[in-house]
Amino acid sequence: MPKKIKMKPIELMNWKMEYSVGVREIDDQHIELMNEINELVSHSIENLAEGKQFFENTMKAVIKRTAIHFETEEELLKKADYEVFDDHKREHEELMTKAESMRQELKKAKSVEDLYILAVNFKEWFLSHILLYDREASDSFMAGGKQ
Repeated sequence: MPKKIKMKPIELMNWKMEYSVGVREIDDQHIELMNEINELVSHSIENLAEGKQFFENTMKAVIKRTAIHFETEEELLKKADYEVFDDHKREHEELMTKAESMRQELKKAKSVEDLYILAVNFKEWFLSHILLYDREASDSFMAGGKQ
């Protein structure tokens, strides 16, 4: 019998000023993405089929919105001549690849526990980018937004 994991409620993300990059457009996009991911992690899964369908629809929407968001970030960073632009863009590409990989994992989910793990990973995927990469680029986002 497969080992059951204890599925405690996943803590929802709340916008904090420490997440701000100082550009309203980027911050607003981050908040929208955060809200969509919160829907994913807070969704009560009654059965595997229903859960997989909800996750598929939500993840598809988040990935689409993320692609648009990354375009906005890259446009501002280019305007600001961000010195590590190529690294930031590469991180975006890797994040999109990881998101698509998670969508593929969804298709292989065999239990509600698998969906739980996927939700936790998706949340971490999002927060790590804001906290590690976007905060580092904050000054350049602001410079790019002023031109």
